[in-house]
Amino acid sequence: MMMGESKKNIHMVSFQAIKEVEEGYYQIKLSKGDLDWEAGQYGVYTLPNHEIKGKDFRPFSFASIPEEDYILIGTRSIGDMSEFKKTFFSLDKGEEVQVKGPLGRFVLPEDDKDLVFIALGIGITPVRSILKKMEATHARDAHIIYSSEGYFMFQSEIEDFVNRNDVLSIVYPTSVEETKEEIASAIKKYGNEVYYYVSGPPKAIKSVKEQLEDAGIEKDHMKHDPFTGY
Repeated sequence: MMMGESKKNIHMVSFQAIKEVEEGYYQIKLSKGDLDWEAGQYGVYTLPNHEIKGKDFRPFSFASIPEEDYILIGTRSIGDMSEFKKTFFSLDKGEEVQVKGPLGRFVLPEDDKDLVFIALGIGITPVRSILKKMEATHARDAHIIYSSEGYFMFQSEIEDFVNRNDVLSIVYPTSVEETKEEIASAIKKYGNEVYYYVSGPPKAIKSVKEQLEDAGIEKDHMKHDPFTGY
């Protein structure tokens, strides 16, 4: 444990299952234990019973909400897999996993302003949990720009959310240019009347933030969740 780290922020959970839902895309279920979190937050995961060469931890967003009574992780691994992921993906059911958290401020705002989600690739993971929470509260409208040049994780489930809730809408751009066009359309329609939640790789987030800022969107109307090491 690092100096100053609170024991209350460390939780032991157990590995339950892993499924490769598409080549290179994985969903992992862990027990919830005594861990509680807000939709959109993340945890930092370590494997206390294994020695990992190199980086021995990874941050993963909670794709589930506590009411589902399990931790759901969505991740991508294309090409050479890190030692951490090789070990994590091969755990036996019931093996211990340590989680530091919950962490992060990519959560629903305190006011009832509507939202635009810009989910870039595997950045859909925290958005899935926020949408799940929103479905239970019906508190606000949301437009989702879900961009991917490959597989759309959680697509059928999110489609079900949208079909059940007329306050939700979604588009699926499949290229950088299409994504920029959809963001421009959202800016034109909503301006600074909504919050823009941007989730994905750091370089992609930087590009989206620049587009939002150049169009006059105020910084306090943006939230972002950069995905590193996914």
